[in-house]
Amino acid sequence: DLYQLLAGLCVACRHGFEMDQALELAEKTYVNVNIHAAEHADRLATLAQLPDSCVASADCLERQRKVFEEHNVFSPAMIDGIIAQLRAFDDKTLRRDVEGYPDEIQKLVTKYFHCG
Repeated sequence: DLYQLLAGLCVACRHGFEMDQALELAEKTYVNVNIHAAEHADRLATLAQLPDSCVASADCLERQRKVFEEHNVFSPAMIDGIIAQLRAFDDKTLRRDVEGYPDEIQKLVTKYFHCG
């Protein structure tokens, strides 16, 4: 949902502006090198990783829901619904399941990855 995406981005921006030690966090997480190059593996190791599945995203949203519900941008019922939708994908082991199967990975990308 494009509107939820935009609202979520606005909440993230507001949260960044309002949080304590925002500049310190920005400095700590700023990346100005190719973190996938072997010589920068130590830098990559210091960064938090994004969720690797919809189930993991649901867990992350559940932990951070207060930020999204603040100022009534997202209602608790909407957050509950998004969490339920994410968990319904039941994809916690999907990355491991398709590893080494490029055709299966391509099918998933074609079906679920949408830009524009």
